[in-house]
Amino acid sequence: MRDARAVWWAVAVVLFAGGCAQQATAGSPLSPSPSSSSTAPAPLLACADPTGAQKRLLTSTALGPAATAITGQRVTREFRLEGRFTAAPPPAGYSPPVTAAQATCQLTSLYATNGSAAGPGRLALATVTIDGAGITSRDQPALNSGHNLTDFGPVATYRSRPAWILVTAANNDVSAGCSTAPPSNAPTPTGIQADPYEVFVIDAATGAAALLFEDSYVLCPGFAPTPPSVSEPWQRTSVPWTLRSRAADGSTAQISASWPDCEHYVSEGAVYTKMTSPGPSPPSFTPYPSLQAWADQTHPDTVTIDVNRAVGPDCGPPVAHQLTLHAARVGSRLPATLVHAPVGVETPTF
Repeated sequence: MRDARAVWWAVAVVLFAGGCAQQATAGSPLSPSPSSSSTAPAPLLACADPTGAQKRLLTSTALGPAATAITGQRVTREFRLEGRFTAAPPPAGYSPPVTAAQATCQLTSLYATNGSAAGPGRLALATVTIDGAGITSRDQPALNSGHNLTDFGPVATYRSRPAWILVTAANNDVSAGCSTAPPSNAPTPTGIQADPYEVFVIDAATGAAALLFEDSYVLCPGFAPTPPSVSEPWQRTSVPWTLRSRAADGSTAQISASWPDCEHYVSEGAVYTKMTSPGPSPPSFTPYPSLQAWADQTHPDTVTIDVNRAVGPDCGPPVAHQLTLHAARVGSRLPATLVHAPVGVETPTF
């Protein structure tokens, strides 16, 4: 996903519906070889919104090499992208442990490293080979906060590996922001696909080892093309929380929630402040001393705690955190009954 599709996240917690966790079925004799990563995959999480995920699937493929290569939900004819991505038909008789419904949930929940979501696309089972040369495995700003950098192990490799793919049309229409005078030394682009793709990929046996392949494209007329790229996407999930106590005035409550150290609370590291000297003079502000959460603006009695996570690696047991929960609107009180939204992988709603 390119900068034209980047999503600038608000610092407040975003609330979505959730689902339940479940484990993918064990591999069959036709299962692909395991990922090159030495880290075992985590259990496959279920969809927070299965209906919303299904709505992001297309029944036709965007113009380009894959347009006639997919029948139903299988690649039936090999297609290649820029010499770095190949999708061939899956092995004859192969029944993937990760079902089409699970793959839909995982693939439509993915975000590129710049925070832009997977667009609507065509789902297909394939045998995938990717040249991942030059990939930066740790390019995960959504998963890192301050000095809390996480090593998720080696980047996944795809060499004739059964996989689920989501083929989407790249949205690189940024002409409104282009200058009218391109650089005089810009080379004339050759061999650039007129309708570039972005292809999200997950392992068909585990639902892990997610990668994103992006076709090259020309950002502005007359500019040098951006080369094709391979990167590691991430996803957002809601996690369970427990009410611990309420403030006497009803304005806040203390809740607890747990997630592994490698997962990143959406609001962690943001500067939340409270006014300490209201009045006609400029107020002073001090940071809140702990993690904060807010009830849903649309449904003030509903609370969801969101974390960003890498897709696949199991990086240890959950760690308990205490959060201060605020009412949805400043100055209001929390409802007497707080509704716990279900937990699971969240599908973007935009």
